[in-house]
Amino acid sequence: MTRFHVLNGLIANLYAQVQPLLRKGGERLVSWGYAFKRGGIIWLWTIVWGIIGSVIALLISGGSLLLLISDPSSTTLAGSIIGIVVGIIVGALITSIGNYAAIVKITLDSIEETKKQL
Repeated sequence: MTRFHVLNGLIANLYAQVQPLLRKGGERLVSWGYAFKRGGIIWLWTIVWGIIGSVIALLISGGSLLLLISDPSSTTLAGSIIGIVVGIIVGALITSIGNYAAIVKITLDSIEETKKQL
C-alpha cells in the first residue's frame, strides 16, 4: 500500500467521524483559529520528528563513515555505503511514521474535544 492510499483512507475515516459534528445548517463547530492552532501543533511535531529522524540517521550513517575513515583496511567500501544508506532509510522511516502519528493523534484528540463540547 502506498502513502497515498494510506492517507486517502485516513482522510475518509476522519471525514466519517467529523460528519456527525456538523450542524444541520451546514455550519461548522470548529473555528478557523482553532484549526490553525491545531495545524501549528502538527507543524511543530513534524519539526520534532524531523530532528529525531535526522539524529538517528546521522548516528547510524556517521558510525559507518567513521569506521571507514578510521581504519579503511578493516572494512569494505560496500559495507560502509550500505551502513550509510540503511541509516538514511531508518531515519526517513522514523520521521515519516512520527509525522503520520502526530497528524492522527492531534486530529483524533481534536475530534474528541469537539464531541465533549456538544
